[in-house]
Amino acid sequence: MAAITVTGLVSRVRVALEEKVELAHLIVRPSLRGRGVGRRLIAELVAEALKHYPAIFLRVHPDNAPALRSYLGAGFTDVPAADADEWNSDQPTPYRWLRYR
Repeated sequence: MAAITVTGLVSRVRVALEEKVELAHLIVRPSLRGRGVGRRLIAELVAEALKHYPAIFLRVHPDNAPALRSYLGAGFTDVPAADADEWNSDQPTPYRWLRYR
């Protein structure tokens, strides 16, 4: 796992064995929320991941509206429902799966 530090925050890029990557555990300190830090974090992680992987995915808890707004605003879109259903089959909750453009 590679750790990438952005604006003092640490996130992880989990590398799959395929030509894709999943961004995971993106957390913005509560005192920094609402200031665009999350969007900058996502933009920098996407830029780095695109250097190595053509497909970028992430999942978000369906109740996490602020994170979802950030991801959609950064260019992520929902994956097809069949993919989300498959990927959620062994998950503890039905996550909303997104793909970068």
